[in-house]
Amino acid sequence: MKKPLKVVAKTVAPKKAPKVSKSLKTPVKTLPSKTPHSFSPFSAWFGGIVGMIVALYPVMMPLSDFIRQCFFTGGAAILLITAILSKQRVFIILQVILLISSVLGFLSFIPMAFIYMIMSLVLGIAIGNLFTDRYFHEDHWAFLGLFGFTALAIAFSGIVSSDFLFNLMLAAGGIFISVYALIRFLGHKVWIASIWLILNIVFCINPILLLLAMK
Repeated sequence: MKKPLKVVAKTVAPKKAPKVSKSLKTPVKTLPSKTPHSFSPFSAWFGGIVGMIVALYPVMMPLSDFIRQCFFTGGAAILLITAILSKQRVFIILQVILLISSVLGFLSFIPMAFIYMIMSLVLGIAIGNLFTDRYFHEDHWAFLGLFGFTALAIAFSGIVSSDFLFNLMLAAGGIFISVYALIRFLGHKVWIASIWLILNIVFCINPILLLLAMK
């Protein structure tokens, strides 16, 4: 009698995956592509220096009122762009107030009541902007900037009638902004704040001298 045949099942070993070299396993690092809205710190520095020179030129040189106003307006616009690039909110608000007041300086035919209304509206929006998103929790010294641009807005709004109060508001605003810029520059290493530190120190000199001469 024939013995039954034994069937032996052959197990097929799985094929080994081909070895991948380490160079292929390493992810390729892609450089971040620069968008049209990405700016280098050098752009802000360059704009700040140009704006400072434009704004200080009419202070140093004898010019007509119209040319002086043109320089002030151009300097305020350049410094506004600088503040936006460097994302410094207090300086942005400051430059908006200065730019609007400079533009209104060309419109001598506008009644003072209308200028007062515009500056009051701008100041109210600026103060509300600092309080709405709890900005003071991020920047504890922002109240100095608030006092500074409030004093400057009052000076340029036409609400002050005497030369003494006008120069007092200019000097107080410049001092507050200078102290705030100094804290941002030395305490928080915001190097672009040195632009506003130099500017406001220079702009403080004339109204302080005028106040001392009035005594």
